[in-house]
Amino acid sequence: MAIQGGTLPGLLSRTREVHSLDDLRGMRIRVPTELLNVMRDLGADPVTMPMGEVYSSLAKGVLDAVVAPTDTLKSLHFGEVAKYYTELRVPRGAYPARAMGERRWNALNLQEQRLLDASTAIWEAAMAKETRAAVQSGEAEGRAQQVQFIPVNAQEQKRFDELYEEDASRSADMLGRLGIDGAAVFRDARQISLGIQQTGTVKCAGRADATT
Repeated sequence: MAIQGGTLPGLLSRTREVHSLDDLRGMRIRVPTELLNVMRDLGADPVTMPMGEVYSSLAKGVLDAVVAPTDTLKSLHFGEVAKYYTELRVPRGAYPARAMGERRWNALNLQEQRLLDASTAIWEAAMAKETRAAVQSGEAEGRAQQVQFIPVNAQEQKRFDELYEEDASRSADMLGRLGIDGAAVFRDARQISLGIQQTGTVKCAGRADATT
């Protein structure tokens, strides 16, 4: 019924400036599960833990860094315990934000269904607006706390994107062992992503062209 996007996380580090992927070597970094292999390939020491434990782990030096978006500088007060934000764009998918069971949906009358269908764009626009506001507020909070924002050059970003895509492809292929055609899903996702990047229009399997 509605999809919530999100801002792309970067890398927030305690005391080490990260200007290139090589600088990640040896760093203990809290990452989402899908980044474990990518970070290991880069020589980092990635770990997973609840985000609620990250602040204290950064403060104590248990962690050197965390992959997180800029809004956490304010919402989770990370700007108090980490002083460098490397603007590496880490892929992050959208996720369902509004849903309803099929049985309940079918129990609605046609007018109610049409109303909920029409509300999708409104919900998504409202969530996108709040997300952008949180990002701006977090960045402002970080700058007020003397967090240094470090840009990443195009070559390093391309290298990271390629590593991420290779790992995603391997993970998709492994789903075949469970009888799931992950490779087909991966190809569709890549098609959609490339279409958005190139033209803003994507062609999904079994559907007409759609403009994002």
